[in-house]
Amino acid sequence: MKVGMIFECDPDGADKSVCEHLVRMLDPDIEIAPSVTLGNKPNLLSECGSFAAQLLADGCDRIIIVWDLFRACCTNWKPSYIKG
Repeated sequence: MKVGMIFECDPDGADKSVCEHLVRMLDPDIEIAPSVTLGNKPNLLSECGSFAAQLLADGCDRIIIVWDLFRACCTNWKPSYIKG
């Protein structure tokens, strides 16, 4: 199986590193296409579809899209388990 991944993060982002490592640990036989990193949420929202289509055209069987849990509009928001 060939998997393509699209990330909101930058090319050196932790999301990319962790997800690629996780896929390799889950199944070393999965082929990972070169990941797409779009840098921010507006780019992800506007460009994700065309990159997903290209990854499918390049032979990916599945596409994984990863973005930050925190909404960009709420930069001062913290999860309830973080005090202060």
